[in-house]
Amino acid sequence: MHLMAQQPSSDFDVDQDREILYLATKTLFTQVQTFIPSSMCLVQAGVILASYERGHERIEAAYITIGTAARLASAIGIDTAQCSQELQGSDIWFDEEEALATWWGLMICDRNIACDSRMSGRPMAVRPIRDEDYLPLEPADLAGDIDYSMSPAFRYFVSAVSLPTLGKFGREAQATHLLDKVKRAVDLMETDSQTFVTLGYELQTLLGKVIRQVAEQRTTYCGAIHTLLVGLYILHRFAVEAMAMENEPEWTETMRVTLNTITRMTIDIVYGFNKATHTYPVEALAPAVQHVARCAQEHIMACDNFQDTQWQQDLEELRQLLKSFNTRWSLAGDVYRRPSSDLGN
Repeated sequence: MHLMAQQPSSDFDVDQDREILYLATKTLFTQVQTFIPSSMCLVQAGVILASYERGHERIEAAYITIGTAARLASAIGIDTAQCSQELQGSDIWFDEEEALATWWGLMICDRNIACDSRMSGRPMAVRPIRDEDYLPLEPADLAGDIDYSMSPAFRYFVSAVSLPTLGKFGREAQATHLLDKVKRAVDLMETDSQTFVTLGYELQTLLGKVIRQVAEQRTTYCGAIHTLLVGLYILHRFAVEAMAMENEPEWTETMRVTLNTITRMTIDIVYGFNKATHTYPVEALAPAVQHVARCAQEHIMACDNFQDTQWQQDLEELRQLLKSFNTRWSLAGDVYRRPSSDLGN
């Protein structure tokens, strides 16, 4: 956790200390597997380490680390974790609920890594998410602030997106489930227009629920919102390519218009962030933020009216966002520079 809290620094010595801490942590994680049996703590350490690597432009290392964590999880049966049937608050109950929460953390991290374009075509670390997988409890519930109405009889599947309210962990799990469906459709080259319509509707419906639920709480559901936006980008980009190959100009244009709408929604969020940067906790910025920004940048620069004044202003706002992002993670550095070089700035 100490490693995860480290931030990039312009001071060479400070940044060097962060690098040494990472290498020591990575070495310890690798070596300890030889001497002690697989455990929940090892799986959790793997997820945290992979998240750190994802956030600091070590995508290959992150891919290997999350794969190792997935195998450790399978070795102790976490991959089949269910919500506990035991007495709430008991040690067994806590262990079983922690296993379910850990499995979801593993799946969310794995899908985030898989969204990187450099991971295209590679198998994901864990099995596909099932509609009947149970949603995890929220961290506050596991910490002791349990809602006793959340007995097994009142626990919901991840596919229950119609729930009017849900915690941030549950919403991110639902968003990841939909992203998983999109990834599978793309990997299987499903080009049926009905598939695009159905998945697009599911993503937009959940996004609408999350945005209404978040209200003024800027950081509460950012994980779910970013995941859903990435899912929408992946789906509609693939749809544009597929419909063009199928010679469906009307569908192609519809998907392009949808991409414009998604980009405008992303830009609106960016404008809001940039106006309130001074009040925003930088540690709350997730690595997924840069992925959404990259998707928006690439769409804008692929537009025929790329030189439009509004698009240019939007690109500048994206650069400002990534400049702020660079104070938390080092991943955005390459993304931050790329639009500038393309614009001749």
